Amino acid sequence: MKLSCSCMVLLGCMVASIFASPVSQNGAIRRKGSKIVGTSDEPVQVAGPSLYWSIWGGEKLYNSDVIRTVATGWNASLVRAAIAVEYPGGYLKKPEQQINYAKTVVDAAIENGIYILVDWHDHNANQHIPAAKEFFSEMARTYQNTPNIIWEIWNEPDNENGTGNNGYDTWDDIRNYADSIIPVIRQYSSNLIVVGTPNWSADPATASKAPLTDSNVAYTLHFYAGTHGASLRKNAETAMSNNVAVFITEFGITDASGGKTDSTLYLDEAATWLDWADFNGISWANWSLSNIDEGCSELVPTASTKGVWTDADLSESGRWIHGRLLARPATQNADSALLLTTVQGNGKINVSTATQLVAKGTVVTFTAVPTGGWIFKGWSGASTATDNPLTLTINENSSLIATFTSDAGSNMLLNGGFTSKTSWFTWVDTKNGNEATASFTDEQCMVSIAATDTINWGIQISQSDLTLDSGATYTILLDAWSTDEREIFVGLSTAETWHFQGGALCYLTSEKTTHTITVVPDSSTDAGIFQINLGGSLLPVYLDNIQMSKTADAGIASLRARKNRTISLHCTNNRIDWTSGDRTATASLLDIGGRVLVPASTSPSIALPPMSKGVYLFVVKEGRRMFVQQIFR
Repeated sequence: MKLSCSCMVLLGCMVASIFASPVSQNGAIRRKGSKIVGTSDEPVQVAGPSLYWSIWGGEKLYNSDVIRTVATGWNASLVRAAIAVEYPGGYLKKPEQQINYAKTVVDAAIENGIYILVDWHDHNANQHIPAAKEFFSEMARTYQNTPNIIWEIWNEPDNENGTGNNGYDTWDDIRNYADSIIPVIRQYSSNLIVVGTPNWSADPATASKAPLTDSNVAYTLHFYAGTHGASLRKNAETAMSNNVAVFITEFGITDASGGKTDSTLYLDEAATWLDWADFNGISWANWSLSNIDEGCSELVPTASTKGVWTDADLSESGRWIHGRLLARPATQNADSALLLTTVQGNGKINVSTATQLVAKGTVVTFTAVPTGGWIFKGWSGASTATDNPLTLTINENSSLIATFTSDAGSNMLLNGGFTSKTSWFTWVDTKNGNEATASFTDEQCMVSIAATDTINWGIQISQSDLTLDSGATYTILLDAWSTDEREIFVGLSTAETWHFQGGALCYLTSEKTTHTITVVPDSSTDAGIFQINLGGSLLPVYLDNIQMSKTADAGIASLRARKNRTISLHCTNNRIDWTSGDRTATASLLDIGGRVLVPASTSPSIALPPMSKGVYLFVVKEGRRMFVQQIFR
C-alpha cells in the first residue's frame, strides 16, 4: 500500500512535467504597444493571487509549498510577492530577511514554471530610493537570465511625501523615481517592469500622456470592486488608446479597505471587472493569498500556511477567485472572438449565445432589458444603433454597451430604502483624522462618527455610475436626522474629473425630516456620483428613503436656473468681487478637496491667497441656501 501511494505521487509529478508551463510556452513576456506579448509576439494574459505583505503574518505563506499549490491546483500562471518596506520587519529594518522571503518564492515560481511579480510594496518609494536600488540590484543580478520575473517598482503612490497638493505623489514624482530605479534593473535584466501610477495606482491615463522612455514598461491599475467602477475602466482604456500597456497588479472584491471596515463581497462588480480584463487581455493579481482575518483574504484564519487546503480552508473570496482561475476562458486563437457586454444605468443585456468566446462570423442577438422606471437609450461600443433587439455578426473582439436612462420621475438610485449595503459605498478620510462606520439595519443607514476634522467631505456615503444631462433638473429627496442639530452636504459630481455638479446643505435635528435638493448639472456624463458628506460633526447621521429623479429636461432647467440666480461674480487675478440679494450672505473659497482657503466673510471683495493652477470652489451661503461656483486658476 505504501509503495502504491508513492507511485501515485511520482506519477502526478511526471504528468505535471509533461505539460508546458506558462513560462515555457511564452518565455519572458514584454510590452508591445498596448499589449503584453510572449516570444511569439502573441498577446499573453497571466493571472493569479498576490501574497499578503511579507510581514504581519503574511510572510508565513512565502514558501515553496504554497507556490506549488497555486501553480498546480489553482491554474495560476502568476503569483505576486508583496515585499514589505516601511513597517517594522520590512526591508528598511530587516533587508536580509525580506530578500530571503523574495528569493524563496521566486525560486518556487521558477521551479513550477509560472511568472512572479517582485513587488516593492511601498507607498513612499520616492523616500527610499537607496534601499530600492539595493533591493532591485541584488534581485536583478541574482535572476538576470530568468524569464519568470516581472519587476514592480512602486506599489501605490499616495498623497504623502509628494510634490503635489497636500503631499500628493504626482506623475513627475513617479517618473523621477522610475528614472532612478529602472537603470539599476537594466544593468542585469531586460524583463518587463511595471510602474505605479498616481492616486494609489489608479490613474494610468495620466502616465500615458507622458510615458517613460524605456520600451518594456507597463503601468499599474489597482481597483477594489466595491469602490471602483466604470470611470476607472475608462481611465485605463484612455491609457491603452495612448499606446501604453496596463497591468492590474492588485485588485480586491471588497471595498478599498480590503474588507477591514466592510466585509461585503462585491461579486457581480468583480465579475464585470475581470470580464473587462479578459476582453482587453490585461493581466491581474488578486489581493490576497493569506489567512489574515479580513474580507479580501482567500483563506480562512485556521487554514494551513503550507498550501494543503480543502474547500473548507478557502474563504468565500478565495472560493470565488479559485473558481474564476479554474474557469478562465481558453486562450484565443485566430478564429475566435470575445464578447463583452456592460450597461450604464439600470438594466441588463440578454445575449443569444451562452459563451463569451465565439467563432468569428457568429451571428449574435443582444436584447436590452431596462429595469422598472428606466428606458433604453441606445448602444455604444461595437454599435451605435438604437435597434432593440440588435443583431451583429461578430468578426473580432467586441464590446457592446447598453445605456439606460431614468424615466421622468423614477428613482435613479439603487436600494434607496437601504434593505442592505448593496450599491452604497462608504469612504472615510482616515489620513486627516476621520473615523466612522456605516451600518445598514431596519432598512436604514446609520453612520457612527468617532473622530472628524472640520471638513464635511472627510466622511461619505455615495453611489456612482449615474447618467447626468447638462442643463436638466434633478430632484433629490431623502429622510435624514441625527441626535441633535448638525448639517450634512448632499450633491452630485463627475467621476472623471471630480467636477462639482451642484448640491446643498441639509440641516438635521433629532426629528426625521424629508429634505429636497435640486441640482442642475453643467455637463453631461455617464459616470456621475451621488454623494452625501457627513464629516465636521461627531453626531451620528441616520438616512432613509433616498430618491433622485430627473424632473425637467435641459431647456426648461436652464431657464429656471437663470431666473432664480441671485449671485453675481467678477474675477481678477488677485480677487473675487461678488454681490448677493441677501445682505447676510457670506462667501468663502475652498480647494477642490474642500479645504478652506478663505474663511466665510460678508465682504463683497475677497482677496485671493497664493494659489497653484487648478480648480477651486467659491461658496456663497444665503441663509440655508448655498451656491457653488467653480473658479479656474
